[in-house]
Order: sequence, then structure tokens, then C-alpha cells
Amino acid sequence: MHGEEFINELDRVKTSVRRHQAAIGALIVLALVQACSIQRQSGNERQHFLPPEISRPFWLAGREASSEYFEDMGQFINGLPLNITPETVETACSAYLRYVLPRDRAKYQRRCDAEAKRIKRDSAVEWFSIESVRSDARLRRVVLEGMHQTIINDKRFRPTRRTYLIEFEHADGRFYVGTHEKVEDNDPRILKP
Repeated sequence: MHGEEFINELDRVKTSVRRHQAAIGALIVLALVQACSIQRQSGNERQHFLPPEISRPFWLAGREASSEYFEDMGQFINGLPLNITPETVETACSAYLRYVLPRDRAKYQRRCDAEAKRIKRDSAVEWFSIESVRSDARLRRVVLEGMHQTIINDKRFRPTRRTYLIEFEHADGRFYVGTHEKVEDNDPRILKP
């Protein structure tokens, strides 16, 4: 009898071990399926950062976008570093850097830091009034023309006409600022009306 109990107990343990092995096998298969699914989905996420105010419809399709999108983004991006006060310059720079290509952030960070230091030191207020916007969706380029106004320590300076060029680049499923600079009227990259 004692041997029969031992054999029955051994059979129960073997059955339990087989169930555990089957459960572990199922968990391994599930983990592999999940890993394959995650690998397939990674990099396929598409995020598009939009200006805070959307004034008209536009379209986005992967690496392409409408002229209206680039114009709205260009106006928003251009306003961040050009419409500033000593109180808002750091927040504007921080927001601006989120739209800059990751490889260029250090360069633009240095530029922002120098500008913030100057704005605070001089107690300056600056703003840019846009008079015209031109864009080319194929080149992902926006040209903004307008008047730049500066006040330093309550002294208003004469407005100056300025033209800014913004070129967007597509990376990691979204559009980033590749180039943002003040340009001369004879610059060949300017889109003629």
C-alpha cells in the first residue's frame, strides 16, 4: 500500500509539473509575440506638433504637408524668439527648442541663452509684425516679411523691415525647424511672390 500511495503521489506531482511546464511555455510564447509586436510598432508612431491656434484647415500625410500647415507653423515658430520680454524670454526659448531638430538643439540653445541674457540685461521688449507670408510645401520653406520693433529701457527704436526664412525637416515622424534665420532680400532661397 505504501508503494501504491507513493506512485499516486508521484503521478500527481508529474501532472502538476506538466501543467506548470505548459503554463511557462505559454508565457514564453506570449512574451515572444508581445516582443515581436512591440518591435513592429516601434518607430511607426506619428506625432505632429501643431501651432496653438489653428486658423484654417490643412493636411498632413507622412512626410508631406500642405502649404497652410507650413505657413501656420512658420508664424508660430517665428513668433517664439521674436515676440519676447524679459519675463517671457526663457519660456519662449524653451518652447522654441522643442521644435528644433535634436542634432541642432545645442546650437540653438546657445543662441537662446545669449538672447535671453541680452533681453534681461537691456530690459528689452521685441515683437515682429508679419506683413506677408509665402511658403513652398515641396521645399518645406516659409518666408515671413514684416516689421521688427524693439524697446530698450522704455526707449522705442525705429521699426526695421526684416525677412525671416524657416526651413522644416521631417524626422522621427514629425516636422522640425531645420533652418530659421534672418535673410537679405536678395537671398536666393527667398520665395518670390
